[in-house]
Amino acid sequence: MMSVEEYALDINRDISVVLKKCKELGIDAKENDDLLDDEGITMLDNAFANEPEEEVIEDEIEDEIPEEPTEIEEDEFSDEIPEESTEIDEDEEEEE
Repeated sequence: MMSVEEYALDINRDISVVLKKCKELGIDAKENDDLLDDEGITMLDNAFANEPEEEVIEDEIEDEIPEEPTEIEEDEFSDEIPEESTEIDEDEEEEE
């Protein structure tokens, strides 16, 4: 026995697709954590055997990743950054 969610992960299908197939086949499973018995798993295996697997979502995400940004030349923005003062205040020096 396994949950609908575990079964969906095992066959690389979306949970909603597995739940829809359960309904079509008359399998009593309506929630992600509902348990599938051996007979239900066999029925689902047979039903999904002739269908192509869904594309893995990670493949789609990789296609959407933009190209890496180009490098910015070091001097391009250097005039926008104020230089920090390196002088030590005399009062601070005496306290140490």
